Amino acid sequence: MSQIKRYLLVFTALLSILILLGLQVYWLHYSYKIEEALFSKSVRIALNQTIATLGKNEGMCQSMQKSISCDSSFRASRNKTPHVWHNLDSQIRDELARYDIDLAYDLAIFKGKDTLKINNLDQMVGSACYRLSLDNVLEMSNTEIGVVFPSRYNFFLHRMGLMFLGSVLLILIIG
Repeated sequence: MSQIKRYLLVFTALLSILILLGLQVYWLHYSYKIEEALFSKSVRIALNQTIATLGKNEGMCQSMQKSISCDSSFRASRNKTPHVWHNLDSQIRDELARYDIDLAYDLAIFKGKDTLKINNLDQMVGSACYRLSLDNVLEMSNTEIGVVFPSRYNFFLHRMGLMFLGSVLLILIIG
C-alpha cells in the first residue's frame, strides 16, 4: 500500500471519529436541553397543582393571607404561622415527587418587592427561579410563590449520566 493511501485512510478514519464525536456532543447538548425543558415543565405543573390544592383549602389560604400581610419579615411571619409554611412545603414536595423530582429547593413568597423567604434570596431573582402568581388564590395582588433548585444541574447530569457514559465508551471503542 502506498504512502498516500495510508495517509488517506488515517485521515478518513480520523475525520470519521471527529464527525462521530461532534454528533455525540450535539446529541448530548440536545438531550440536556430536553431534560431542562421537561424539568421546568414538571416544576411548573407541580406548582400549579400546589396552588390549585391551596385554593381548595380556605383555612390555609386565610392563614397564608394573615402570614403575608402581617409582616414582611420572614422570621416573624414564619414563627407566627409555622404550620402554613410546613403545609406549603409538604404540598410542593408531594407534587414534585409525582414527577420524580426529589431535590432540595428554596421556597419564597414574593409580595411586591417584599420577600418572605426560607433561604437565600440571591438565587431567587435569577432565571432558575420558578415563580407563579398566587393572586387569584389568596385574593392579594402582586403575590407570587417561587422555588429554586440549587442542585438542578447535578440532577440533569445524573439523569444524563448513562447516555454520557455510553457516548464516551463508544468513542473509546471506535478510537
